[in-house]
Amino acid sequence: MKSSFPSIVRLGALGILVALSACSGKTAREQGAELAGKKIDIVAGVGDQLQAKGAEAGESLTAGVGKVVKGIQRGVLKSGRNLALDPAVGKAGLQISQVSDAKAQAATPHALEAYVIANNTAAGKLHLFAYDALDREIGRATAPLAMAAGEAKYVPFPLDEQVDLGSISRVRLAYAPQPAVQ
Repeated sequence: MKSSFPSIVRLGALGILVALSACSGKTAREQGAELAGKKIDIVAGVGDQLQAKGAEAGESLTAGVGKVVKGIQRGVLKSGRNLALDPAVGKAGLQISQVSDAKAQAATPHALEAYVIANNTAAGKLHLFAYDALDREIGRATAPLAMAAGEAKYVPFPLDEQVDLGSISRVRLAYAPQPAVQ
């Protein structure tokens, strides 16, 4: 004997559809068109927001990429460090045009190097003070200096291994002349 369960399910589903269509004066086609119209309006609204906000997101992304490129350039050139010279440096006839990280193959690889130009003969010590972005001192070093007038060279300043060279944002250099021998 066949079960009448599937027939009962079919009959129940048909009854529900008839009841739903009886509640509304619209035909199934009209109800379907209305539902599809709502879905299309939702999709159109999403598209409008993507157009409006997408332009802003694209501009933000482009600006961010531009900042990354500028940061890479500063990192490569090491020109982002602010260089301050005490008055004694200029009075001694010394110029310091740049301070950069020492090369890995240098005698003191964990160091900064200052390019020093001597307009006068100078003998004494150069003192380097390194500061982070919050202007806190994070390292210091001293290097002996003996240069003839017209000479220029890189002077290394070995720093403690704990000093992160990448976090140095400002460098201050001071000069102490060698006391005169009497």
